[in-house]
Amino acid sequence: MNGKVYQAGLFGYVNAGAKVENLNVSGTVISTNQCVGGIVGNNKGTVINCHSNVTVTGGTQTGGVVGNNGGTVEGCSYTGTVTGTGSYTGGIVGYGEGTVIRCYNIGTVEGVNYVGGIIGSNGNSMENCYNIGDISGQKEIGGLAGFNFGSSSYSYSTGKVSGTSDTGFLFGTKQGEVTNSYFLSDTPVEEEKGGTYKTSAQFASGEVAYLLNNGVTDGTQVFYQTCGEGLPVFSGETVYQVKHYHCPGDTIGTDIYSNVNENITGEHSYTQETANEQYLQSAATCTEAAVYYKSCAVCGQPSATETFTYGTPAGHNFENGKCTVCNAADPDFQVLIIAGANSTWQKSGKDGLPFTSNAAFADFLKVQVDGNDLAQSNYDIKEGSTIVTLKAEYLETLSVGKHTLSIISASGTATTEFTILAASAGVINTPQTPQTGDNSNVVLWIVGMLAAGAVLTGALLYNHKRKYNK
Repeated sequence: MNGKVYQAGLFGYVNAGAKVENLNVSGTVISTNQCVGGIVGNNKGTVINCHSNVTVTGGTQTGGVVGNNGGTVEGCSYTGTVTGTGSYTGGIVGYGEGTVIRCYNIGTVEGVNYVGGIIGSNGNSMENCYNIGDISGQKEIGGLAGFNFGSSSYSYSTGKVSGTSDTGFLFGTKQGEVTNSYFLSDTPVEEEKGGTYKTSAQFASGEVAYLLNNGVTDGTQVFYQTCGEGLPVFSGETVYQVKHYHCPGDTIGTDIYSNVNENITGEHSYTQETANEQYLQSAATCTEAAVYYKSCAVCGQPSATETFTYGTPAGHNFENGKCTVCNAADPDFQVLIIAGANSTWQKSGKDGLPFTSNAAFADFLKVQVDGNDLAQSNYDIKEGSTIVTLKAEYLETLSVGKHTLSIISASGTATTEFTILAASAGVINTPQTPQTGDNSNVVLWIVGMLAAGAVLTGALLYNHKRKYNK
């Protein structure tokens, strides 16, 4: 169709009470006049379940399906390109004072003023509709309607909207009521002209479909969607709102949308690293940092196997060459004689000869004199650090001169010299009973007794002679 026809379309005019339904129309409609539609130019009756892929060009009141609507348009769709050279251009209806229900546009809509994805100007009711097509014009441009002074509910638009002034995601100008209507924006938007923004992820998840259905899931709902992909449409899978419990310990959960009406419980996520007593596996040692169990990032339950280290090792506490905590050897410790080094002992002495090693008493192994192991009966040992006292009886058996003493411990060997001095002149040692079989000691004892008797006899004779001479 091409020309200046008023009320141009497959049907120029549909009376009240008349019905046009179940049509699938394609082709071209061109008119420079008003009331131009892809299927109906001017509708006072009902247009239902009709699809238009018509390329439409008109003047004022131009629509992809109906140019002017004073009746009902229900269940219709448009996928072509509609161009209006005057005011009021829409993907479904150019100018509307009737009702538009459950219709969608995915075509391209171009106009001058009052341009909308569904209706150029809505003066009555628009419900359960959506627009995906791009909308452009000069003034009063909207994703659903260029000018809305009626009511709009349970509808959405994701199409691109462009114009020189008074543009909006859903409406170029809004004077009527808007309920449960949504538009696409991946950045936060406060739209004063009505509607609520939802992100691409929210649209794809099924959230918008669930909201458009107002929670209805019994099969009487209008919108359907495969969750995770696409957009809400009029057929397909039911969208349910269910709970996603992130782990078995999650008692709150998160609302998600699914095509299966069942809550979902995930596994524990052992990614949290919290260093406190609740999660301690092993405390820090001298050489190792503390080890803790990882915990669930959602509920805090500790893992039975996954761990992490935190902090630094406690470090050694060395005393006398050993760590008091783990008994490790101090690599810098030198075992020394700290008391008694280079000491002397004089024969006939009554006291023993003490030596002190700085090695721990618990590490003591043995004593050597002149490189030979010494029987424990020849010395006393006590703590503080390690004190070894050679007994006097043993020292008497050593030859006069220098000797070497070694106190051998697990942590090392402390060595020093000591000197045995001869007994002082004029000192008569206390006789000791000779041991059986020791003949050299008996001879010495006899010689000593005879020498003493000779001295005593000489002294008596000297005294007697002095008295005689007087």
